[in-house]
Amino acid sequence: MTNYADHDHRQFASAFLAAAYGPDTEYPPTWVYVLNVVGEAGEFAEAYRRYSGYARRKGNISETAEELADVVIAAYVAAQSLNINLDDHIAAKRHRIMNRGFTE
Repeated sequence: MTNYADHDHRQFASAFLAAAYGPDTEYPPTWVYVLNVVGEAGEFAEAYRRYSGYARRKGNISETAEELADVVIAAYVAAQSLNINLDDHIAAKRHRIMNRGFTE
């Protein structure tokens, strides 16, 4: 098994798509990956509701963190399917946010 901690996110997303669908299989349409981000965000929100005590069943921070990680992974897979280098866009966005100034 490959240790993906040593790879960048784009390599992980490519490897995920190849492992999930095989090298000779046509991947699902891009909208499937885009909607998956929304679905994972919903699962994260529900895990947070459980963790914060606003749901019938209790949750914990570990479940919440795991669901948030799924959101990030889904975003990288969607970005890969759109041929977007998400790391570059995150870096540029971080730079804009930190340099636009903050108001009190």
